[in-house]
Amino acid sequence: MNRLAIDFGTSETKIYLEGNGIVLVEPTIAAVSSGTRDVRAVGVAARRLNVGASDLISFIRPVSAGGIADVAMAAAVLGVFLNKIGIPRRKARRVEALFSVPCGASNALLGAYASVAERCCLGSVRFVEAPILAALGQGMALGDRAAFVVDIGAATANIAAVSSDGIAAGIGIGLGGSKLDADIVDMVETRMGVHIGPVTAERVKLSVASLYAGDNMRTTVRGKELLSGRGCTVTISSSDLDVCLRRYADLVAEYIRLVLDRLPPRAAAFAVRRGIRLSGGGARLVGLDEYCAQALNADVIVPQEPQLSVVRGGGIAVRDLSVLDAVSIEY
Repeated sequence: MNRLAIDFGTSETKIYLEGNGIVLVEPTIAAVSSGTRDVRAVGVAARRLNVGASDLISFIRPVSAGGIADVAMAAAVLGVFLNKIGIPRRKARRVEALFSVPCGASNALLGAYASVAERCCLGSVRFVEAPILAALGQGMALGDRAAFVVDIGAATANIAAVSSDGIAAGIGIGLGGSKLDADIVDMVETRMGVHIGPVTAERVKLSVASLYAGDNMRTTVRGKELLSGRGCTVTISSSDLDVCLRRYADLVAEYIRLVLDRLPPRAAAFAVRRGIRLSGGGARLVGLDEYCAQALNADVIVPQEPQLSVVRGGGIAVRDLSVLDAVSIEY
């Protein structure tokens, strides 16, 4: 039986295939003919269509806020991805899939993932909470004492202390990278009188956002003047983003403290000594690790390619059934 680990995220889908490693990283998006459910393209192909989008094409993100927003479209997207990695429907019955799910996922949410798997004809499905996979993916052994993980995705952040017994304390909150994108959109409207979309805001974030006080990079993007509606260009610097970046980082630190406070004092102290591990695409925000380290008086560690920590952890779990059995959620 083939085994897969699937990180089915709001922004991107990542798939690990046992024996082959990470075989797919693509946007979780479908392009459909406007006014219909007819899928024109998914993933990278859909994103290319988005660049020159017309009124004839609409775009659907079937995974939203850490959950399945559209089961049928999610299955359509995942089905294309599975076919792309050599698992068409006729072979899917011989596949066991592990899905990463948010911290504290409800039975209703697990049921939605199971429905997607069933529509894709997958043979069986297991679920593991994202912070546990992120810890495994960073090489952390899950012993009796807790490891502390902050996994920041596009829509949600999962913050948890994890051990061999599961999650000792944790929360899943709407504090993903898209919140910061929305704050950048608001800032540009308020301070510059210009509207930029969330895709442009994300590009600004990735190119000039920094929590280091001395950084002052600049980028120029196109937008629309709020008063006239005319197209224009606007230059945005690192310092322009300072207030919204620090507000966002303060929230991350505040929720980390909240979860630490839920632990027994000795367990919290051990977790801090072991280091707080950041993962997910949001962990790439420049200076976030050092900002949180100062705020929390703790070591904060970001691995190379933090956006792959969860799917790598899934790969570790599907390669070792004893680990998979230990960390899977009952459903």
